Amino acid sequence: MVNYILSKKIEKVNPRYRICGSQLLYISNEELFLGSKKIAKNVQDSPLDCCEGEPYFFDGESTLGCGNVFNGAVIPDSIHKHECLIASNHIFNEQGKVIHDLNLINGKSEEVIYDFGKVLIAKSVSRNGKFIFFNYKTEIKCFDRESLTFIWEFKLNEIQISDIDFPEEIVIVRQLMHKEYLILCLSHNFLFVLDISTGTIVKIFKEELDDLLEEYQKTDSKSSLTSDFIIKPSSNSLILFYGRKYIEINLLGFEIIVTDLRDKLKNKNITSLISGLKKESFNSQIVYLKADMDGSKFGLENIIPQCIVAFDLNQKTILWVYRFIDDSVHSNPVLYADNRIYVRGFSGNLYIFSDQQNQL
Repeated sequence: MVNYILSKKIEKVNPRYRICGSQLLYISNEELFLGSKKIAKNVQDSPLDCCEGEPYFFDGESTLGCGNVFNGAVIPDSIHKHECLIASNHIFNEQGKVIHDLNLINGKSEEVIYDFGKVLIAKSVSRNGKFIFFNYKTEIKCFDRESLTFIWEFKLNEIQISDIDFPEEIVIVRQLMHKEYLILCLSHNFLFVLDISTGTIVKIFKEELDDLLEEYQKTDSKSSLTSDFIIKPSSNSLILFYGRKYIEINLLGFEIIVTDLRDKLKNKNITSLISGLKKESFNSQIVYLKADMDGSKFGLENIIPQCIVAFDLNQKTILWVYRFIDDSVHSNPVLYADNRIYVRGFSGNLYIFSDQQNQL
């Protein structure tokens, strides 16, 4: 196991940072950087407020889609070179909700190539090699990625299952893509597994997840584990770190396996693991995540120090720990790329950890 050391700190970094290719894409002092290269000035949030999974460069090198160019949320699409999906032209429907013209637009000429029509603005968008999925909080719409034709839609308010009572305010928090399934992570601790090609329900998890909640959280009707699930790389499993537990759902047989990590965490002075993983948090079977520590072990009173850890998913053990002295990393993801670890602190500082061969 490589021991990483803190090699660089960048100040005033925007919370929306992510991996692009093998480098970090981030905003500092309203300037956009890819790695150490400055690529834009006077930049706000829009260029990074996009869908998950792919670089933001339409031509793979220099053409960047910025929201302030088109006055909307830009979602690049790499199948159509120099083009992007874009939501623009705010309009209010009869219920007073904002709707948008959702178009595929040429990233250079701004010409509309395909019009998806007027729709409620998508909360998030995800794609794989075949499909594009739009999440509208209570609906999922699926389009063919290459032809852009509509395939199926899933509506929560039309689901009727005799033994399940759905809360009125239930929403789709996020969606995860597996090769066979689209997994919908819902509020109120619901997890839906849909056939990715048809949108039909294959499995619903509810009671099993409720049983995993700690006793004090069961009194809160909005308590939910589902927003922190993520697909384990190169596997058929959903995984989740919750407190002192590691939870894994096998998507082949839908078996739930829970591993108690209490003793292993105690040996590292860690009281609780913090989830919120992204797919860029993984390095093969090692995942990098945040954790709370026992302040009393460091002579601290009424203070919960935090750290980041390297966790081996095969051995279910912690390989490396870095404790922060004067900062908190609770609300920001830990990302990994090209032998470097990235995490932003509450202070706005971005910390970069490298091995001995990749110091900055």
